Amino acid sequence: KMELDEPIFFTKSPSTLIGHDVNFPMISTSEKLDYEGELAFVIGKSGKNIPKDKVYDHIFGYCCSNDLCARDIQRRHKQLFKGKTLDFTCPIGPYLVPKEFYQDPMNASIKTWVNGEIRQESNTKMMIHDIPSIVSVLSEDFTLEVGDIIMTGTPSGVGYARDVPSFLKPGDVVEVEVENLGRLRTEVVEN
Repeated sequence: KMELDEPIFFTKSPSTLIGHDVNFPMISTSEKLDYEGELAFVIGKSGKNIPKDKVYDHIFGYCCSNDLCARDIQRRHKQLFKGKTLDFTCPIGPYLVPKEFYQDPMNASIKTWVNGEIRQESNTKMMIHDIPSIVSVLSEDFTLEVGDIIMTGTPSGVGYARDVPSFLKPGDVVEVEVENLGRLRTEVVEN
């Protein structure tokens, strides 16, 4: 488990969102498209300076997410935003499960497949920062609004970090499954 004193945050614009089983048009300016299977949650009650013990009062529900990113664009611009907020780079779904029906988000298996091959396999209990820590730090002097989607970070196994780096190309199918939240499917297609 990696150690970081503070969570790292970046934003994604609304144009990044796509749903389950929606094709992702390959980015014309990138040759290093990567996947990041993650647990995501949606804010259901706005708040600012939210203490850790009140965080779950502000969450509506949970879903699978795939934080697609262009590693070459990230590297070229020397920051996360540009390579992670390109159109359609945030598939989420297939369901949004209300928190009342998802009792233990901090102990759920998470898996990512590319073309049927398992690439990521972990558990949310291995996250560097837990959900209360993420929300508490993010909401310091910053208002979280109803409908905000927060992604919790990805486990090891992403394409660029493999022994032989492997990036997505048209025809590839990425599936992300978080225990009891379904399996999110995205196919990369020619642009």
